[in-house]
Amino acid sequence: MGTADRHVHQHEPGDEPREPLASRPHRPERCQAETIGQLTLADFITGHAYDRHVRACRLRYRRRRDLLLTRLRPDLSPSGFSIGGIAAGLHALIGLPAGGPTERDVLRAAAAHDLALGYLGDRWHEPGDHPQGIIVGYGTPYEHAYPAALDALANVLRTVHHHG
Repeated sequence: MGTADRHVHQHEPGDEPREPLASRPHRPERCQAETIGQLTLADFITGHAYDRHVRACRLRYRRRRDLLLTRLRPDLSPSGFSIGGIAAGLHALIGLPAGGPTERDVLRAAAAHDLALGYLGDRWHEPGDHPQGIIVGYGTPYEHAYPAALDALANVLRTVHHHG
């Protein structure tokens, strides 16, 4: 039996045949790219504006990550926190010490300071005892607000560590 033959479904008596794909309603808005947007993107790419944009973003994000490391590392490393993540990314991972605080402790304290953080707990595929950590995005905050947000985060982490 050939490969194609194995994928053919034989209907048995009593089986309800499925509706053929060809008879389903056709929705062209789901299948076609929007023309003006596609032409704009093509111009953006061929005119090298896309390359300039990507380079500017990389530089901005690298500077933000460097600032995050400069502001947080001196306070956190001696307390058992770790800071990781790839240098080319848009997020840093703050690993929490095994003895606490918990992700929930940090998230609760951060919310009180209007900081929105992610956490590792809802990202594990398998249940179990996994390391806890906080995900800090540095792509979104406004340029002028970023240093103050880092200071607030450092304060939150110091506070939860001393109460944890």
